[in-house]
Amino acid sequence: MGADTHLPHCVAVNGQFPPGGFVGGVEQFVHSLLGALGALEDGDERYVVVTMPGFEHHPSFRVGARIRTVPGFLRPGRRFRVVELLPPGLFRAIKKLGLSLCPSSLQTLGAGGPVVPDGSFFDGLGAGVVHFPFQSFFRTTAPTIFQPHDLQHLHFPRFFTTEELTTRERVYPEACAAASAVVVEARWVKKDICQTFGIADEKVLFIPIGAPGGAAALASDASPSRSRHTGRFVFYPAQAWPHKNHLALLEALRLLHDRDGIALDLVCTGRKTSFWPTIAERVARLGLRGRVRFVGYVEAGELAALYRDALAVVLPSLCEGAGQPLLEAFEHGAPVACSGTTSLAEYAGDAALLFDPEKPAEIADALRRLVQEPALGEQLCSAGHARSAAFSWERSARTYRALYRELAKWPMTSEDHSLLREARS
Repeated sequence: MGADTHLPHCVAVNGQFPPGGFVGGVEQFVHSLLGALGALEDGDERYVVVTMPGFEHHPSFRVGARIRTVPGFLRPGRRFRVVELLPPGLFRAIKKLGLSLCPSSLQTLGAGGPVVPDGSFFDGLGAGVVHFPFQSFFRTTAPTIFQPHDLQHLHFPRFFTTEELTTRERVYPEACAAASAVVVEARWVKKDICQTFGIADEKVLFIPIGAPGGAAALASDASPSRSRHTGRFVFYPAQAWPHKNHLALLEALRLLHDRDGIALDLVCTGRKTSFWPTIAERVARLGLRGRVRFVGYVEAGELAALYRDALAVVLPSLCEGAGQPLLEAFEHGAPVACSGTTSLAEYAGDAALLFDPEKPAEIADALRRLVQEPALGEQLCSAGHARSAAFSWERSARTYRALYRELAKWPMTSEDHSLLREARS
């Protein structure tokens, strides 16, 4: 791929993942950021999104005239989907074999070879800045942005394989040191990274996110459809990873029924990962098969209907780098009960009921209050609506653009300088 010499202000964004809900929150983040950048009408920046081969024409990446896509160097999306759904041990064996046979096309950060691999592919794009918006990083001649999102592997190592821990423990500190700037979405994560890796405070920028792209438009739909789920239910949008803490939520539902005589259904969206069999076994053991529904990935319309129809949205995650489902719930007018730890409490403010996610009794207490105190739900909905006004993807995109301009030494406005001062404060 030749350099974009005809585009003097070009930013390369690494978006090498298969769309369609496969990678969860990171996918929502990238698509929302691209949509917001593409909607900025001022400025002459252009963006090249590096996609997985076969996905360069996917509509998720076609979000404005300023944005174009090029195929990257990872394995094709269809093959990726098949391989990733294999048992973890078999997947790792295939990955190791692939790296040994074709290291240049399958190399990822920390997987064999240097901790921070060569990024000559990105150099060939001729970009003034290269942004790695998820946990991958390559050394390039252009200024780079690394976005680790969180350090979950250090706080909950039990959720990672030995190989994953070894890779992250080698990669994250070197990537943070090698990058021109590190970006996070929460002050809690910034503090965590600076203290853990000894990174200078001014190098790590806090740029909050908004609700996932399109949530506001769907929330204001004059004729909203209803979800296909009836009865009184709470809603949890999250992939079935261990840190999402479905097990404690299931225990809370059982306790709510046995202790308080309240029968609530639970609807969960998101991909079923390798941890899904453990969740399914717990559902069966607790006698909740008739009350818990895991419906997988759903399209935007169905997702909006679930937010609108749910009694409440419950977010018991043990570790989050931001609060996308929280802000999405606020946009849709749903009352929220969530973890009072990591970044969720920071995004929630006073607009959600907070609980200790490692105590099912506290989760059950929050759900009981939402059932028994309708006025509380209305109060939370109102507070959530007000809280969501503090988070804007347009402002986030302008801050990212200001950072791109600063790193590439492009002309900057007074607004750019102001936004970056705030992001570094």
